[in-house]
Amino acid sequence: MARPSPTPTASPSHTPTLTAAEAAQATAIAPAVATAVAATLTAMPTATASPTPDQMATATAEAEKIATAVAATLTSMPISVTVTVEATPLPVTVTVSPTAPLTVTLTPAACLNDAAYLADVTIPDKTQIAPGEAFTKTWAVRNTGTCDWSPGYKLRYVRSAQMGGPAEVVISDTVAAGDSTEISVPLIAPTKPGQYTGVWQLADAEGMPFGEVLTVVIVVPGAVSGDIVLPDVPPVKVEFGYGIQAHLWDGDLEPAVSAVLNLGFNWVKQQVEWRVMEPENGNYQWGNTDRIVNGLTAHGLKPMFSVVKSPQWARPSTTDFNVEGPPADPQEFAEFLGAMAARYKGRVKAYEVWNEQNLHYEWGNEPLDPARYVTLLKLAYAAIKTADPEAVVISGALTPTGAPPPWAIDDYQYLEGMYQNGLKEACDAIGAHPSGYNMPPDADWQTWTQPGLVFQGPVNNRHHSWSFKATMEGYRNIMLKYDDGGKTIWPTEFGWASSAQPSANYEYAADNSLEQQAAYTVKAYQMGKAWGWVGVMFLWNLNFKVVAPGSEQAQWGIVDQFWNPLPVYHALAAMPK
Repeated sequence: MARPSPTPTASPSHTPTLTAAEAAQATAIAPAVATAVAATLTAMPTATASPTPDQMATATAEAEKIATAVAATLTSMPISVTVTVEATPLPVTVTVSPTAPLTVTLTPAACLNDAAYLADVTIPDKTQIAPGEAFTKTWAVRNTGTCDWSPGYKLRYVRSAQMGGPAEVVISDTVAAGDSTEISVPLIAPTKPGQYTGVWQLADAEGMPFGEVLTVVIVVPGAVSGDIVLPDVPPVKVEFGYGIQAHLWDGDLEPAVSAVLNLGFNWVKQQVEWRVMEPENGNYQWGNTDRIVNGLTAHGLKPMFSVVKSPQWARPSTTDFNVEGPPADPQEFAEFLGAMAARYKGRVKAYEVWNEQNLHYEWGNEPLDPARYVTLLKLAYAAIKTADPEAVVISGALTPTGAPPPWAIDDYQYLEGMYQNGLKEACDAIGAHPSGYNMPPDADWQTWTQPGLVFQGPVNNRHHSWSFKATMEGYRNIMLKYDDGGKTIWPTEFGWASSAQPSANYEYAADNSLEQQAAYTVKAYQMGKAWGWVGVMFLWNLNFKVVAPGSEQAQWGIVDQFWNPLPVYHALAAMPK
């Protein structure tokens, strides 16, 4: 745990005195003492760094000896000597002036505040506490600084779950440097099931924090999945809906809001990068999300946040930082999502937990692992549901693929791996990215062909991942296999790229005219509605031709770079809802 810099605290001054005998003796040796003092002070180096407590004590003792000798020597002389030792012991300044009487003043060293956690006296981490039950958390700590903790020092709440505790608890007894003590805080368990963490830290009488942080971690019982406690809340099911992904970060919301409303859609997806939102641990940057949530909800639109991309501080030290990846500790991600869900309770209607985790460059080039992902999902689910039980939690959509490890895992296989590790209990809906490539949405991937294709992948290398229909129906069959048919599939990204000059590796976009793009997209929405087991469908994308013209993402955009509607936009606006 990181420790803040120790805090110096001033101590009283000390003035030594001489007896008559000492004064008489000193007068006789005054010349020699004066010479010795001058030589000693001249040889002393200038200190630039703060002294240690041992250095400070030694310097103070030596300075007192020198001051005593000087005072003894000069008592009978018509002069005044002032010796001042500041908090930094070197250099020592001696000032001689032709006045009397003698004055000697010493200012001793500042002390340091620090504290170390020793043990949990009560409520060890992950103790189960009944909903609403009062309890007392007690820690054993040691004063590892050089300052005594006087009455007025306090333990203060810092962050995360306060659990009904006070803002601060005052320490009533003095704790001497080097001594140990116990500190207690009265708390109340939340009423909703889940895991809760509270963070506390000592502070001096002026409120300056110091020492190791102290944590309390409790579990309020509910549904249990593995060793992770999940809130006992009913699943949220949302009927079929029309959505679209837009890029609203740092931009003017008005054109995008108007475009969505004119489509007759009511859901908007925004991808939110955790690394941008929390660049340092606990330093939340809510500005853009506040603006987006306020702007969308003011017009009756429902936001969905897809949260991805760990900040560097949260990632494993051995990961590949050239690509995006998951956190070393998934609880860190869960805490961020919990804070977000609490802030936007009732306003952000759904959260997608990660994105295409079966693809190597979305998983840090680390081993692709459905079990590890589901652990991250469970913790995220618990945090979101604790903060906002009505929010929809969507599993991270997989990328349709047949590529082998380490590059990817077939999405059918990965989805089964998620179910085998507890997916059913950890989400309200199953995310999907049913890409269309250059196949119509209702085509059979095993037999479809078309003359004159620029991109021959679906014909020469037949696989379910090329097909919108196969992805959706394949996922549904897996859900039924694991007795999860009560959930809906949310296509959080789908669509058909169209470009006469496609970006490299996106040659299939040349096979889709703007008119085909329009027809395929309308057909996909119609199929989703007719199936009856599809939730909200989010088209990829509204405005990347505006925010990133010429990019690969722009090939899916439904308005041009000046916000002029393309054929697909007109077709969707005219489509019966």
